[in-house]
Amino acid sequence: MRYVRIAIVVALVTSATAQPNDAANRSELVHLNLDSCVSLPSDKRSWLPKEWQPFKPFVKLCPVGMSNVPGLYVMSVWADDFYLSQPAGSPAVRFPKPVLFRPDGKGVGEFPVGFPRDPPRTLDPIFIKWSGNFPHEIKLWLQDPAVLGDRYLPPLVWNEKTGRFSQKAGKKGAAHGTGSGH
Repeated sequence: MRYVRIAIVVALVTSATAQPNDAANRSELVHLNLDSCVSLPSDKRSWLPKEWQPFKPFVKLCPVGMSNVPGLYVMSVWADDFYLSQPAGSPAVRFPKPVLFRPDGKGVGEFPVGFPRDPPRTLDPIFIKWSGNFPHEIKLWLQDPAVLGDRYLPPLVWNEKTGRFSQKAGKKGAAHGTGSGH
């Protein structure tokens, strides 16, 4: 137990003293800050796929990066905002999957489920394995009140050859109960 405490103290001191440039080269875990997500800016509206047009007022763009300049963006329809604008009893809608974009507007992948919510599920993407200001893996923590429960989905992994993120093959996702142990 003493070794665990020492390791935790060393980890806390190391992370507290890390400089921003040091952090960009480590395997830091970065969760999306929902407060940083904004309505789709006018200079990025050309990124909006045609099938997203009906949802345009509910689309948000979320910057991802280890510095003030994003290395990646997540574009998503915010389902909760959409449903709040609909009359009571409206039918459920199938939303397009969230898309990952490079800062130049090139689409480089998509999440397998809605973000931040795909009612009744909530997705928490965790960006890891950084090279400079760009993550090379995205862990996908899904909070799901349904039978399968909370679990990690197979991660999205950056492929240098294709220039895209793709879901890593493997088991469908490990259940972790209903706690927040991710």
